[in-house]
Amino acid sequence: MMPFLCPYVRLRAAFLCLIFLAGGAASCAAQRYTFRTWGASQGLRNLNVVSMMEDRSGFLWLGTDNGLFRYDGARFLEFSTGQGLRDPYVVALAEDATGRLWAGTSGGLFYLDGGRFAEVRSAEGSLSVGLDGSLTALKNGHLLAVSRSRLFEIAPNGDDKWSANAVAGSGDFRSLDPSETITSVLADRDDRIWFGCGKNVCEVHGSRLTRWDAGSGVPQDDWLAFYEDHNGNIWVRSTAHVVELGNGASRWEDRTGSSGPELANNYYVSFGETAEGDVITPSSDGVAVWRGGAWQLYGPQQGFSHYDVESLFTDHHGMVWIGEAGHGLARWLGYGQWENWTIDDGLGSPIVWAVLRDDNGRVWVAHDKGISVSDPQRKSFTTVAAGLTLGMTVGLTKDRTGKIWAVTNSGVVARIQPGTMKAEKVGTVASGNQIYADGMGHIWISTEHGLYEIDSDAKAGAAQKVTVTGLDRGNVNRVTGRSDGTVWAASEDGLFVREGDIWKRVSCTSCEDHGAVTRQITDMDFASDGSLWAAINFSRVVRFSLRGDRIVSVEWMGSGQVSSLSTQFVRFDRQGRLWVGHDRGVDVFDGQRWRLLTSADGLLWNDTDNKAFWADSDGTVWIGTSEGISRFTGGPHNTLPEDAAPTRPTIEIPAAGEVPEGGNPELPWSRAPLKIRFAPLNFGLEGKLSYEYELEGEDSDWVQTTEAETQYSRLSPGEYVFSLRTIDDTTHRESPVAEMTFTVLPNWWQTWAFRLLLALLAAGLLAIAWRLRVRHLLRRQQELEVLVAARTHELEQQATHDDLTGLLNHKGIIQMLMVELERAKRQRLPLAVVLADLDFFKEVNDKYGHLAGDSVLREMGARLQSGIRVYDKAGRYGGEEFLLLMPTLGGVAAMTRIEELRLALAARPYEIDGSQLSVTCSFGVVLLDGHEEHTPLWSPNEALAAADRALYRAKNNGRDRVEYAATEATPPMK
Repeated sequence: MMPFLCPYVRLRAAFLCLIFLAGGAASCAAQRYTFRTWGASQGLRNLNVVSMMEDRSGFLWLGTDNGLFRYDGARFLEFSTGQGLRDPYVVALAEDATGRLWAGTSGGLFYLDGGRFAEVRSAEGSLSVGLDGSLTALKNGHLLAVSRSRLFEIAPNGDDKWSANAVAGSGDFRSLDPSETITSVLADRDDRIWFGCGKNVCEVHGSRLTRWDAGSGVPQDDWLAFYEDHNGNIWVRSTAHVVELGNGASRWEDRTGSSGPELANNYYVSFGETAEGDVITPSSDGVAVWRGGAWQLYGPQQGFSHYDVESLFTDHHGMVWIGEAGHGLARWLGYGQWENWTIDDGLGSPIVWAVLRDDNGRVWVAHDKGISVSDPQRKSFTTVAAGLTLGMTVGLTKDRTGKIWAVTNSGVVARIQPGTMKAEKVGTVASGNQIYADGMGHIWISTEHGLYEIDSDAKAGAAQKVTVTGLDRGNVNRVTGRSDGTVWAASEDGLFVREGDIWKRVSCTSCEDHGAVTRQITDMDFASDGSLWAAINFSRVVRFSLRGDRIVSVEWMGSGQVSSLSTQFVRFDRQGRLWVGHDRGVDVFDGQRWRLLTSADGLLWNDTDNKAFWADSDGTVWIGTSEGISRFTGGPHNTLPEDAAPTRPTIEIPAAGEVPEGGNPELPWSRAPLKIRFAPLNFGLEGKLSYEYELEGEDSDWVQTTEAETQYSRLSPGEYVFSLRTIDDTTHRESPVAEMTFTVLPNWWQTWAFRLLLALLAAGLLAIAWRLRVRHLLRRQQELEVLVAARTHELEQQATHDDLTGLLNHKGIIQMLMVELERAKRQRLPLAVVLADLDFFKEVNDKYGHLAGDSVLREMGARLQSGIRVYDKAGRYGGEEFLLLMPTLGGVAAMTRIEELRLALAARPYEIDGSQLSVTCSFGVVLLDGHEEHTPLWSPNEALAAADRALYRAKNNGRDRVEYAATEATPPMK
């Protein structure tokens, strides 16, 4: 965010953190993580998630104490007593070898069959699975379940029927005492069976039973949870102990250590694993992560919830899901790649303007209320220079002797000795923007009223204003150095470079705007190849190629590269990656690809702050946001997250019920709209996905939307093919196309037999009518019809089309506006309503005459007609104003299309009496998304009024631009 835009929202706080090493405990860095949470408002109607599982299709299943929920990345689907679960307290979940879902509840054991659950019972009755029970699948298609402290095998017995039998004392379990208490069971990837037996751990491999007891490293306890990690190691825990059997080891290792009291959990025990391979388990106050041979405990200070962890689960992509007692579901974001700090960690303010690291390794943060520095002992931040009452501190720098310099927005310049933390006020300048120390002992301060210089050894009051024309007045946004020792400054008068003791203005031989772009630089940095990258007016990003003190080429970044028009910083890290911060996160360019990083990846907050960036020497970066600071470590190898294409989505038609893969559902014809849902199954891309779909025979082209569903009204009987793909909006990569074929069945009065009967009746009536007609009357009638049709067409053209431009006239385009608004509202499709007005058209008439003005209008009409789609509508609204209607276009697609049209209209000059005249247009746009049924903008008058207000803003903001109605998103980049 820019200094004058300071709204922010607190992230939820949370997880007490201690690192427990073997034999002792050590403090954990007071950093925090971010989480994506789901609750009742997102469709998870029960907030006690006690079991989780991901099936082979990619759906996430959540067992709660009141229902089973399936999550597809967009919505939750609930299964409860209405779907056959006699008791909806779902404690255990499993998927057998054929992909069938099983649910163990406190009332019995059930499997999903055709959208409903069927129960499997033993000869003794229902197989209730309580908190002391579990469920696991075997490779042969059988399952093992623990019910009432006994172990049962569930096996098919033909005709889709299942049998359940206690196994103790028979088969491979013949050595197991039937009276022994069984507490939990797991089948590992080698089909070894692990279970808690009495106070020991038992293993069955083939027909051999091995009992692991205290002599083999297993304490006497009730073992409630088993887990196999990615290395094939077996982990087991009780409410107080954790032990591990290494792959191929003959003895268990105690992993409880001195963390017993912190790991103790009287109720919930489970395991998970991070993407880095660290095993996790609930603790008494959060979760514990086994890392580096010790448990690291995470709690509220790291952003976790204060509530008990009921369940843990790691999906196929390594994402960690957490069930919180009474508070729904959370997904852990950014573990291993991000570290975050907020005011709860000692920062004096959440709004950060500058970050740097001193020679002692401490991190300094300038924020709205002064300066904070990291405390190596407390692993948090403390306030420094409090006696100076700095207030909003907007810049930090480190001089060649290691002293820290700061400047505030009010112009106070302070110097701090890192060793003693002694702070002194050096002087006062005009309103500060930023501060920079070069390698020659000069401190440069950019302000709103020129550039100032201070010698790093100067005494108080020694600031001197630079007297170079262009740097002695006006706003100087940024000053920085280049690897060759030169100092560069960006002011509203242009770009300057200091070589030796001389400042020179940088010329731009390739700037189409005569160098105006260099007067709008708000942040900049140099790439390793010597090129200069800059943010222009807190908006677009540009790359300047330099030759000496001249810009020889200009390359603008487009919307497919930088994701926002609110750019706050443009900086390079020590690995040469470019970081562009804005209000939607950070775009990173590694020389080959752009990658958007947001709070969904682990960034503390998407709204980054002006110039708040620091590239650390180890390749990590610090980013200031309006919620605190984030540090991107990139994991062990300091790499960006992978940008693989989204996986293939799933198509669902609720009216068809459960459809097997490749099935062709048959649907009865209905007057009600047919709803089609999209299951994206890309949990790591939530908030970053859009969709493109097409129904063959109904949609003339792919339809774009951000909604995970669509609907069609009154489809005619017949066979249809619906195609769908998802798009990662941050990388613009597409998933493979998913297709579903379905058939709409006719009613009796829509059948071919009924239509044939109607045709025969109609033919008979026509024959009778023909015989009764007189031939000359029929010919006369035909002649009259031709004359009437011709005259009607002529009158319609005169009534609805503009003579000058050939477009629809005012009446015609208003009629089409009402038609398109009604169609968009009825079919729930987006619609763009655009008012376009020629800029300075009166000057054309005044200077060249009205005939020349008519020529411009005629050519403008031709360009409009050729620049829109065949089913778009264009009309002359009045004078030099045009009204455009663009059905099915919404969101980014509409913005991009309108921006392209604006550029096309002004791309070539207009020929007037041998002269060439450049004419531009201003646009006012209303975007209707098709789902806001009650918005007043569905009224033609309200839509036109909103577009007119947006057009008025476009005129006031400089013309030759697109403005959107006040409720709409920021338009795309030019």
